[in-house]
Amino acid sequence: MLWICSPPSLPQNSRRRSIPSSARVFINGALAALRAVAADPPRRSDSPPPAAVEGDRIAHRTSRGVLFGVMDARSVAGPPQLPIASSSLLDTAHHGGGSAFPDVFCLPRTSSTSLTKSVTAVHDFKVTDYSLLDGMGVGRYVSSSTFAAGGRDWAVRFYPDGATAGCLGHVSAFLYCFSRQPAAGVRARFTLNLLETDGRMSQQATNPYMKHTFSPASDNWGFIKFIEKSKLLTGSPYLHKDSLTIRCVLTVVIDSRTVEDELNSVVVPPPKPAPGFRRDAERW
Repeated sequence: MLWICSPPSLPQNSRRRSIPSSARVFINGALAALRAVAADPPRRSDSPPPAAVEGDRIAHRTSRGVLFGVMDARSVAGPPQLPIASSSLLDTAHHGGGSAFPDVFCLPRTSSTSLTKSVTAVHDFKVTDYSLLDGMGVGRYVSSSTFAAGGRDWAVRFYPDGATAGCLGHVSAFLYCFSRQPAAGVRARFTLNLLETDGRMSQQATNPYMKHTFSPASDNWGFIKFIEKSKLLTGSPYLHKDSLTIRCVLTVVIDSRTVEDELNSVVVPPPKPAPGFRRDAERW
């Protein structure tokens, strides 16, 4: 605040200097403003004044500023304003019941699918005159005809006295692959089981599926102890007129590839705000 006081009275015998008329007009106006302030001092209150009273005081200060030839910043900018949050925050705060986050987010979503192509084939290998094959020797076998599956030729081999000396008292059965591409391997899943006399697979002696990658270095895989020889005597459920049948169920993997799915969007819930964030947003 700018205070202007009138000069003290000069002694009677002092030399008086002439005062320009413009200075006298300014001093007289200033003194009149000071008397107005003294006659109407500003009111003090613990609580903020109402908007109407504040406007009157601003107008009063404006008039005094004009009289003093000074510009009061509050006379131009108006009453003080509360800090304003960004519009995006206020919009999200009012959207969805006062939360500072939107109800949902719509995010881009991509996905892909792995496709595996395979071929499944079934081949039944019938072995006749089994009693004549018993005792032919370890490692000796009879073979089925070749059958095609997945671009490869396959065959089932039956060892009446076992494939090795370690499987004494058992017969062996193996699946062989004859690849047309010597350097390439092929993945396959298969099982070998004996059929009962009614043409169905046994429920008591069912071998599990086996997985193997057939290649020139490993062209056969199977069951070294396929079934005990004691279970293939006369009267066995697997022998019909001295014949038995081995069923091979083979699945060959052709290739695997990944394709991109159609682009889409997914709606996810918003994150939970930190404690106290809602109160801060409302205070803004």
